[in-house]
Amino acid sequence: MDIPKIKAKLPQSQPKRDCYSIVLGLALLLFIFKDVNSTLFTRIKSLNFFPAASSAAEEDFQWSNINATKYMNYTPCFGRYECALLDVPMDWNAPDSTPSRVSLAVMRLPAKVPVTDPRYGGPSGSGIRLLMLSGNETATVVDSELSVSDTMSRSEAKYFDIVSFDPRGVNNTYPHLKCFPGSFPSDVWGYQIEAEGIPGSSSVAISNAWARSKALAAGCSQDNEIIEHMNTVAVVADMVQIIEKHGEWRQKQANLWLSSKAGKIITSGKGIGDIYSREAIIERTKWRQGQEKLQYWGFSYGTVLGSTFASLHPDRSERVAIDGVVNTTDYYQAAWLTNLQDTDKIIDKFYEYCHLAGPGKCSLNTGNSTPADIEILIEDLLTRLQEDPISVQASMTRGPEIITYSDIMELIRVTLYKPFVKFAPMADLLADVVQDNGSAFADYKQQGRTPNCPLDQCKSSAPYADSCQPMTGSETMSGIMCSDGDDVSHHTKEQFQENVAALYNQSK
Repeated sequence: MDIPKIKAKLPQSQPKRDCYSIVLGLALLLFIFKDVNSTLFTRIKSLNFFPAASSAAEEDFQWSNINATKYMNYTPCFGRYECALLDVPMDWNAPDSTPSRVSLAVMRLPAKVPVTDPRYGGPSGSGIRLLMLSGNETATVVDSELSVSDTMSRSEAKYFDIVSFDPRGVNNTYPHLKCFPGSFPSDVWGYQIEAEGIPGSSSVAISNAWARSKALAAGCSQDNEIIEHMNTVAVVADMVQIIEKHGEWRQKQANLWLSSKAGKIITSGKGIGDIYSREAIIERTKWRQGQEKLQYWGFSYGTVLGSTFASLHPDRSERVAIDGVVNTTDYYQAAWLTNLQDTDKIIDKFYEYCHLAGPGKCSLNTGNSTPADIEILIEDLLTRLQEDPISVQASMTRGPEIITYSDIMELIRVTLYKPFVKFAPMADLLADVVQDNGSAFADYKQQGRTPNCPLDQCKSSAPYADSCQPMTGSETMSGIMCSDGDDVSHHTKEQFQENVAALYNQSK
């Protein structure tokens, strides 16, 4: 795959740049790796999801309580999972001479069989949140359908570790990209963006977005060493280190078992040709230094990460699957003009499916509604809301609210990314607004405004302290994408307006 403009060397300090738009990103590192949580012209709120822990120690797990090491030192966390902080150089161009380091948050969903088992397939991959949300589903896809106890599985089946990590600057990986002194000003910034509306929604929305991009770029670039070393090529170097250190860990685990009483008993008397012999296990689990390979499944931005890895390290790529493929030429040119070409086809399917589902399953279908009828209903609603937002009175659980054109467009945006899951809920919310009620939509808006509560340590910490930082916002993805792409810091406001107009011409 052609990936232009990849620097021959790893990332160096780059000039401040204004970053206008962000595409969604995902990746699986079988390696699952999904998303560096991004959004278009809006901010994403953090997911507060943790699987039930199996012990008090795991329940109290905090990333800040484990030490970063230059080897994989997994510790139990969040139930079935294991967590580690892997110490890597900040600057891969000068790994030995640069004192600054990065602590990569790595999570593992263990395979159903131990590393010594011939059915052990090695690491697979994801962002930390994705692994916690979808690790079991991923294992169902990549693991053999045969039960571990099935005798046939002893020769045919493979079972994988699902390994995940947070990329540089993201969530549990340190240091963070710090663009705000704390979570409260970050929340305020996000609410202001929401109130101002998406570019094109009003006569001043584009000007506000332009001014905000300049302010945010200047703030994020100030005293932030990590921003110079968080592009995709640096993340690829981290991935190489992860698979190497996982190989080292695999060998250590096998040697520990072989030295145990159980290992000695089980391997005793086994011939060299036996897959359960000591020699076979040593050969199967040994760390192949400099030769460990990646098995990867990537979506959206993860396809950029996967294709970049495969281009830079073809000899390290055992299996690389990419889905929802980003145009890498467009991406590395910082144009981002190839993401919306098929968007309207998806919304057309929404109208069609609502028609086919009937009024019992689609709230926008009044009984005999055709796809064209439903489309006209939504288009008329959007036109009306641009001039006349809907007022919604307070309830027992929230304050008064208004429903705007930008609110509807944002709902459509997030729905189009997960249509199978979100088509029906979107129909209910749109029907609520079409009927001039809006209370259900107001509740929906409120659910997306979970504030970032500062940690107790933050109360006695200085501004910009790690303990005061919010979970990853859209600025992190901006930092990655603007570092990857051509320098656009010289672009004018007029060029920005042309960029927005081009996007509107690609999709409604």
